[in-house]
Amino acid sequence: LNSNKDLMAITTKDLGNWITYGPSGHPISNMQGTPEKPSDIR
Repeated sequence: LNSNKDLMAITTKDLGNWITYGPSGHPISNMQGTPEKPSDIR
């Protein structure tokens, strides 16, 4: 998470398991699940 680009990519891809966003873009729930493996988080 060194840049907004990486943050957005992870938010839309990997963190889909972690954070659920509502229509307004605000997080509804955190830590919904866990990633398959730690290496997936970059």
